[in-house]
Amino acid sequence: MAEYNDVEPPFISGQITVGEDVVVAGLGGLFAVRPSAPSTFEGLSKVHGEPMFLDTSPVCAVESLRRVTPDPFDPELFEPGVVRRLPAEQLPDGMEDADARRVLTEVGLPAFDGAEFRLVALDEQGLPEVAHDLPAEALPGAYYEIGMWMGGHLCLHGDTGRVFWLSEDYEFPAAEYDEDDYEDEAEVEPGLVASSLTTFIDLLQVYLVSRCMLASAASRLEREAVREYLEIALSGIDEAGAAGGLWTSSLHDFD
Repeated sequence: MAEYNDVEPPFISGQITVGEDVVVAGLGGLFAVRPSAPSTFEGLSKVHGEPMFLDTSPVCAVESLRRVTPDPFDPELFEPGVVRRLPAEQLPDGMEDADARRVLTEVGLPAFDGAEFRLVALDEQGLPEVAHDLPAEALPGAYYEIGMWMGGHLCLHGDTGRVFWLSEDYEFPAAEYDEDDYEDEAEVEPGLVASSLTTFIDLLQVYLVSRCMLASAASRLEREAVREYLEIALSGIDEAGAAGGLWTSSLHDFD
């Protein structure tokens, strides 16, 4: 079992023998192991490498939670008072997408500031239309700002209900697409974050949980497992929204 000299406290902080079993304490909690030859076992020693994680890891626990959660928002992430709805009478005329209108007025969006996100309180700030000049490749129609993320603007397109990310200067980012999954960069829509507000809610929650797990991961292998899970989960929710790489672009800062 590996122990890391550059991590405090050590990966293994203590061990005690109980009968034929050895109880080990460390970063990952308490573990009971049974040596193959108890009579000659002298205790766990340092070896080169990193711990391997089975399918019962926290990554799979999060995936199971997302499958069985009946409500749009996980209460362990967003308490009911955090989710704000837009009063129906404040819906702009240009907000024509039916699903987006339903989400804004009946489901709501969380008003929070964290993990590089800042989403507005819809019931307090409404849905302001973007007055700035937009890129030439932007879809025609009105855009409405719902918050900030990674220093850029999160904008909702009124006609389609799609969510886009635009830079501080309201420009689309260059898509970081995977050539193994997409034959042509043109298949990736610039700045697309989510194909709808419904999928945006799911993408946001999976992103936040994965980001927290990365920050507390104890090893490189665990960080890689979290990132792999995140990429699979995001594509499963909204392949087009995940294709541009915006959801995963900031998660390599944890290495």
